[in-house]
Amino acid sequence: MLNEQTWERTTWKNPNIEFLFGANITEYDMKRAGLNLTKQFKLLPQETITMLEQMEKKAADKKMGLIQRQDKEYAKKLLEAFKRAREWFIRKNNLTEDKIVCIKKDAIFTIDAYPFNIEKGYIRFVPKNSYTSYFVLNKIEFFINTRTNVIDIKGLGQGEELKRIRELHGDYILDFIISFCKLREQAVNPRMMVKWLTNFISAYRRRELPIEYYRELDKGNSYSLYDDMTGKYIMVADTNDKSNLDINKNYIQYILPLANLYI
Repeated sequence: MLNEQTWERTTWKNPNIEFLFGANITEYDMKRAGLNLTKQFKLLPQETITMLEQMEKKAADKKMGLIQRQDKEYAKKLLEAFKRAREWFIRKNNLTEDKIVCIKKDAIFTIDAYPFNIEKGYIRFVPKNSYTSYFVLNKIEFFINTRTNVIDIKGLGQGEELKRIRELHGDYILDFIISFCKLREQAVNPRMMVKWLTNFISAYRRRELPIEYYRELDKGNSYSLYDDMTGKYIMVADTNDKSNLDINKNYIQYILPLANLYI
């Protein structure tokens, strides 16, 4: 059934979805949301809208942010416009709650849904990204496309922060996550899956993997290293001392929850 909570809240996660493997997940993004909603609902004087249209996107977005800080009433109306656009898209395409994975303000992530009503006036939803697996671990959302080896993460920053995470973890803990999803999607024999997981976990706990696997997957992207001088663990950007690392974080927060689906 339709649930108004899905469009009324700026961000929403389907409480009934924890894991999805081998699914058809599509992110529908509202194109130039701020400007086009302002045009659709006539939230600013026409001369201001014309000025924004003539600006480069980055400059226009910056200017609109400034206007919102100066004009609280406009900011309030724009927030309401986002709600109404999400409501239109969801209602028009009959997207029941089980067809929506989550909502991120101007983006709606659907599962096994094929919306054909994507445009109304200046409002336009476009398919931006597609994924085959999704799960939530430690309040972090992972969107994975095993066909392209792409992994997007919601909850650990964006832009340069996310780029940095991919650079530091892409060939290590994130590669493990993608590999897990591939095997799960392929419905590999459970015994083979358990063997693969057991071998990986054993190597991880014996510290036999490259040291980068033990870099903590969070916004700090650091290692937790025991300091003999203080007798405490400290966070360091780099180290070669694998034997004195605290390796629990990635294991407890990411590896073990996935392994528990089988072991």
